[in-house]
Amino acid sequence: MQIHRQEQVHQDQAFNSAQYKKIVSGLVWVQITVVACYVPHAIVQAVYAFKKATTPFLDFIWDVTIAMVLLNSAVNPFLYCWKVNERLYGFHLKILIATLNIPLSVTAILGNVLIIIALQNVSTPLRPPSKLLFRYLASTDLAVGLVTQPLIVVFLLVPEKSGSCLYLTIIGKATSVLFGGVSLLTLTAISVERLLALLLGIRYRQFLSLRRIKVMIFIFWLIGAAIAGMFIFRLLIAAVSGSILLLSCTATSTFCYTKIYRVLRHHGRQVNVQQGATGAPASLNIARYRKTLSTAMWVQMTFLACYLPFGIVQVIISVTALRAPSIDLARDLTGTIVFLNSTLNPFLYCWKISAVRRIVKDKIRRWFCF
Repeated sequence: MQIHRQEQVHQDQAFNSAQYKKIVSGLVWVQITVVACYVPHAIVQAVYAFKKATTPFLDFIWDVTIAMVLLNSAVNPFLYCWKVNERLYGFHLKILIATLNIPLSVTAILGNVLIIIALQNVSTPLRPPSKLLFRYLASTDLAVGLVTQPLIVVFLLVPEKSGSCLYLTIIGKATSVLFGGVSLLTLTAISVERLLALLLGIRYRQFLSLRRIKVMIFIFWLIGAAIAGMFIFRLLIAAVSGSILLLSCTATSTFCYTKIYRVLRHHGRQVNVQQGATGAPASLNIARYRKTLSTAMWVQMTFLACYLPFGIVQVIISVTALRAPSIDLARDLTGTIVFLNSTLNPFLYCWKISAVRRIVKDKIRRWFCF
């Protein structure tokens, strides 16, 4: 028994030593690359300062060393894939995660296609601005199932040091950041739209036109693309930018829904007083508004519930720089929960919007002939 324990201790020490060497190797390669790219430019700067004059050859060397500095940003993804991005857990667990993502990808594609078709045809209870925002959100979820999840599945199954690993890593992570950022901004826009619909009343249609919403969505895609680009070349800046975006969007949505709750509660008291005086029924517009609001809040809460675990794991990895099989497994499992959000949203639309539910049922009967 004692011998078995000693063998187990030796195995753990050997594993920790190998893991430590991998981490140190990755850091050393990143450090060497930084030095190799930046030192030539520093030398040329020193020569400029010493000579206090310029020549065509020196200007040419200056431009070459500047290009080497910029080259560091392009080399880092290769180092990340080669030395850092290896999964430390076993291949059988990769198969498990890939198996989980395949049906989620299929359901996300089919579900969101049905929702986009249904939102195209539904007239009530959604107003045109709300309907357009939900359609854009469903389109983003469709893109996750159509692009990001298949890339992640292939990435988990290909050899980690193959040529395909780099491109799958870059495209998969960039699209995840892009679609996640656009979804977050769209959900925030939905909360703001619901608040404006309540506060503006008749002026709502004039203020929030469909053209303005399309311009706003275009800006959201530009912001998401910018963060995705930073995620590839400047991971720390992208992490800070993403955290600021998440906090600001969450704070904005929380403020909007809190304000809506207070306004509706005040309105309910006024309606009760008027009903007691005149016996008039409550406004049907408020009832319809509450249905749309309920849908938006459920989608918002589901988004946060799916993204929060992954965010916590990413913060732990960024702060502690831990690399262990359990950490890598937790990151990929919580990433799968993030993708689960794209599958859950169509069910939420069908559950909370009866008109969408009827259209989806009708489409399914026609497709499968029953």
